[in-house]
Amino acid sequence: MRKMSSGCVFLVALLVIFPRALLAATITGMVVDPGVAGVPDVKIDVQVSSSGDPVAIINDTTDLNGVFSFAVPDDDTYDIFLEAPVGVRLVSTILEGVSVTTGTSSLGQVQLLAGALIEGHVARLAGGAAVESVNLDVNDSGGDRVYTPGDTTDASGDFAVVVPMDTISINLIPLSADRLVSLRVSNLIVVADTNLGVISLEPGAVLSGQVVALVGGIPVADADTDVDRSSDGSRVETPSDNTDGSGFFSVIVPLTTVDLTIEPAKDDRLVGIVVPGINVAGDTDVGVIQLQAGALLSGRIVRSSGGTAVVGADLDVDDFLTGVKIPTAGDDSDSSGNFSVVVPIQLVNLTLEPLTVDRLVAAEILAIDVQGDTNLGDVSLDGGALLFGRVLRSSDSSPVVGADTDSADSFSGASVVTPGDDSNENGEFAVVVPLGTVEFSVEPALSERLVSFREAGIDIAGDTDLGSIMLNDGFMISGVVQDSQGVAPSVSAEAYFAASGDRVHIPQSNSGLDGSYSFILPAGTFDLKWSPPLGQGTARLIVEDFVVAGDVVFGPVLADSTMSVTIGAIGHVAGTGSNYRPVISLLNNTASRQRIQAIVQADVPSRGILRDIGPPINKGIPSTGTVVSGSARVRIPGSVNPNFLGIPIFIRIKILDQDTLALIDEDFVEFEIR
Repeated sequence: MRKMSSGCVFLVALLVIFPRALLAATITGMVVDPGVAGVPDVKIDVQVSSSGDPVAIINDTTDLNGVFSFAVPDDDTYDIFLEAPVGVRLVSTILEGVSVTTGTSSLGQVQLLAGALIEGHVARLAGGAAVESVNLDVNDSGGDRVYTPGDTTDASGDFAVVVPMDTISINLIPLSADRLVSLRVSNLIVVADTNLGVISLEPGAVLSGQVVALVGGIPVADADTDVDRSSDGSRVETPSDNTDGSGFFSVIVPLTTVDLTIEPAKDDRLVGIVVPGINVAGDTDVGVIQLQAGALLSGRIVRSSGGTAVVGADLDVDDFLTGVKIPTAGDDSDSSGNFSVVVPIQLVNLTLEPLTVDRLVAAEILAIDVQGDTNLGDVSLDGGALLFGRVLRSSDSSPVVGADTDSADSFSGASVVTPGDDSNENGEFAVVVPLGTVEFSVEPALSERLVSFREAGIDIAGDTDLGSIMLNDGFMISGVVQDSQGVAPSVSAEAYFAASGDRVHIPQSNSGLDGSYSFILPAGTFDLKWSPPLGQGTARLIVEDFVVAGDVVFGPVLADSTMSVTIGAIGHVAGTGSNYRPVISLLNNTASRQRIQAIVQADVPSRGILRDIGPPINKGIPSTGTVVSGSARVRIPGSVNPNFLGIPIFIRIKILDQDTLALIDEDFVEFEIR
């Protein structure tokens, strides 16, 4: 047998390394540091961009001057990995999509960014044992992945990676077999070498299942799954959480109650779903999750001024009847302002939230009747300004976290749509509101036992800083509202300082299905009003001089009533000095015609003024179910209206039986002379 020459052996080796073609292209370049000095010993790896297949190369490190030169098959596109040598503070990088043809392709100088060493130790929360083989994924402030070779923990649970001088996030992803929950370290500002100390991973379990289409039972591939803790809505890190080709998913979640969200790919025309309240005490299989067919809801978001496209606006969809949010994948407007999301075939609400930097007011479109693919056309957003500030506890100036802020037009009372308006961990809030005059309120969680804040007449001509809003400690007022039938749900409460008539903002003041209620009031003396829904046959209850000096348990009892009265909005009559027009609604709760007498009064608590407005009104009211809405002009007497601008004034109405003059029902409403 003839012996093969050494040259032939080398040729065969090259053919094994490059089975598709002979070496025909050369890639050259030079790796430099921020000072443009060559970086030696940079390790080079190459893979085919389209497939990720590795390409073996000779001369896979830079020389003493940082120069590299290696051969690859021609006519392809490659990703080139440049790994900075150990011990230097330079950030490794990836050159993606490098196309080469026959001959030499020079990449010129490739500069590595200056970096810093981030190190730490990963341990189990339970027991503190070191966790080996935890993978670290690092993203920069723009959300781009940072190439960090050697980014897994060693046998001692230690890690060390070089990252850019930037605000970064680090995802720590343990092996699935370890049954530990992944963790995300966010907003880490890197300015120098940093030791993160011990990072503890909590124990978890596998949450698994299969996603299929409701019609036909076809598996849904590549659907995104997200998991949130039911207790506080915080997102659980679940890497590689998309369904596989058979619709199966498997993620590690904490041992607690969680909510599972499934978002199918838009092209599947299937509606996302939330599976709430999954109790995870060990490995849990939720079985088969079926997704209903949906339709495409689309449109284009533009500025009302100029009609230019609004890019990156977030869309949220919820069920019109229940208010439950419907998950929607790919729900940001694109570079042309266009959007499209898959929604159920039913009535839905759509919220459009532009980026804060655009200074555009969010909008809400209610009761969209989706019967098939629906295009809303151009949706215009008005320009606005940023209203921002900080919510603090007055007793110790500590931040109030999770306080809800609400805004409304001061004149129309219409609510302003302000998504993401809760105060953050520093007590800070920032919302975009329309230019003009707004009313602003802050509603802390009931558990904080703080008095809510409300300020009317805030003029918005540009970005407006409200500074520090100090919330005072308060007392819990609670109990159960009852009527002759038992507990009374949906009864609303209002509170006013007895001396001044100023209204106290008490959110979430309606009684629940079991009649229970609770709200916070400051110390003081108040007039309270309890208003049942119109038509329930119960009278409004007004409690005057209600003293609050500590927590109070109070059980309002509403009497039966043959007539219900409500005063609606009060508007100034144009062209007059003292004439105002309240809208008064009367509802007969009986099957018989009633003869009533109405007494209308003007009340200015801060000035001790209570005056009848005109003589008593005698009226006959038709039988059950008839609502009589009046719109009578009333004149505030001169003795009540001498320069009372901005002072709370009440219009009060009492409904009496015309024959016995017994009180049937009463109401009052606050307004200010403008």
